[in-house]
Amino acid sequence: NTHKIILPPSLLITTIITITMPYRSILLGFVWLLALVYSADSIHRLRNGHHGHHGGSSSMMSPHHGGSSSIMDPNHGKGMSGYKKRHSEKNTEPFNDDQPTRCVSVSSAAELQELLQPETNAGIRKISLCSTEIPFEETVQLPRFTELECPMGNRCVFDGQNQRRLFTYTVDATLPPQERYASMIFDNIVFQNGNANGGGAIKFVGETNTTASRAMFRNCAFQNNNGSYSHNGGAIDADPWFSLDIINTIFIGNTAYTGGAIHALDTQIFLRNATFVNNTVCGGGEGPAIYVSQTTTTPAKDYVGVQCAGDDNVFEMNLDGICLSNYSHL
Repeated sequence: NTHKIILPPSLLITTIITITMPYRSILLGFVWLLALVYSADSIHRLRNGHHGHHGGSSSMMSPHHGGSSSIMDPNHGKGMSGYKKRHSEKNTEPFNDDQPTRCVSVSSAAELQELLQPETNAGIRKISLCSTEIPFEETVQLPRFTELECPMGNRCVFDGQNQRRLFTYTVDATLPPQERYASMIFDNIVFQNGNANGGGAIKFVGETNTTASRAMFRNCAFQNNNGSYSHNGGAIDADPWFSLDIINTIFIGNTAYTGGAIHALDTQIFLRNATFVNNTVCGGGEGPAIYVSQTTTTPAKDYVGVQCAGDDNVFEMNLDGICLSNYSHL
């Protein structure tokens, strides 16, 4: 007969401990080795973006790792290749304040012109300038979608040196009319000592059959710009279909034959907290501060005219201030 010997659990445990006692250090070393191998593998997996993913599924805590991508940004999680793709694609839509910004320093108009070219800034429309004063040795041609800003507390000064206009924008007549619009913002910039035949600082050249465009000036200053004694717009000259938004901006000491500070044709001008001081016209012209005219051949448009928001706009020493022409329908 076969007899089974059943040891009580306490005796069994004691027996195992007694037998393995000489090999305890070896077993502990083996356990430590396994722990080190596991830790190294875990670190490797984390560095390669595999944490939390098994069999192609994505982690709910971090959907961008591994092969998964964000619905909001399909290029996220692709490293530098994704970054280059996002910033190399041409943006043909008007800019907005959410677009990427970079702070750069330029020392001349030529450098600024190069920076504004789409092939240079990789489609980035909003550019923050770190420079404080830039002498203009040439006139800069503006692209359709432009936003130039200077960080608050470090206002940029564009100086035409009484020799030339600072900026010109000319609509591309080769585009279909519905694609000829432009959108521009200038923020915290001084435009000074521009000199040209019309639009001493900036001239917007448009066409009557162009989709309405806009240019906004926020926290800017126009001073000592000259549109010449026989031309229009000491600081700004805007052709048809260009809407001008003037916000927290001052015009001082600008002069032209008509529209000492601003001359606009078939255009709406919106003023909020704008200041016009000591702007003048010469040779019998009109509108020392602003001159807005509607051509008799242009159909009546609701957007033509001057709109003042609130009572915070200031006109001082500009003689008659604003002159409106051909507004029988308004």
